[in-house]
Amino acid sequence: MSVKHEKAAALLVPVDIRGETLEGFHAELESRLSEGAEEIRLDCSLLEHATSTHINTLWQARNRCEEAGVALVLTSVTYGLERVLTVLDLYDLFHAERDGVEAAAEARAGVTAEPQPVYAVDVAPTVEGIGEAMRGLHDYLMALNHGEMFAFDLETVFYEVTTNIRLHGQLRDGEMIRFKVSPGNGSLHLRFEDPGPRFDPTSRRAVFDPQRAISGRQRRGFGLAMIKRLVDRISYERENDRLNILDLEKKVRGNGGQRR
Repeated sequence: MSVKHEKAAALLVPVDIRGETLEGFHAELESRLSEGAEEIRLDCSLLEHATSTHINTLWQARNRCEEAGVALVLTSVTYGLERVLTVLDLYDLFHAERDGVEAAAEARAGVTAEPQPVYAVDVAPTVEGIGEAMRGLHDYLMALNHGEMFAFDLETVFYEVTTNIRLHGQLRDGEMIRFKVSPGNGSLHLRFEDPGPRFDPTSRRAVFDPQRAISGRQRRGFGLAMIKRLVDRISYERENDRLNILDLEKKVRGNGGQRR
């Protein structure tokens, strides 16, 4: 449990972290440190799902506060953020408070629709487009009845991959991310297609050691490690030098469990 300091400063962690937003967050952090804050409290209530970009940002803030000798506390930690930090073996390296935000996330759980054979959608590479597609994916996965944790893990993978394409895929106006998920042979198969420049995530080293990350002041490299820990297989191909195709598989192991 953290001890609240008299000179504590609260910062909201934004959902859309890129460009000016990211620079603004770090600038505000530096400002609070220069003002003599004894504790930085990062409000994570907006992070219903978390990508590697969010983890990078929190990790950099942790390292910066440690350098400054200032306590860092994550407040209003959502299930999604806790899940990703736990998957990466990072959760215990933060002081975190959940603050009862779980109730808001749980409101999304109830779906009674009949299971569909596949879920396929063209996703606009925007915050709104990804959010709309993810709501449809959530309904599809919950109708399959493999458990909430199983569904949430795949939603997290979808959010990570599509957000990475949105931020770095250089898609032009009107170009879309084609996504499909379908069951087969005791697994669920996810397929992402995008017309951006060649990008093979499987060619990158995905071994992540939190202790080395601490000692080496690691700033990035969480995304692929997170995906590989949430799925059972990942493969990539470049089709006709114009299309990135990323295939993922997650095995169904009984009931996928419920959120805590």
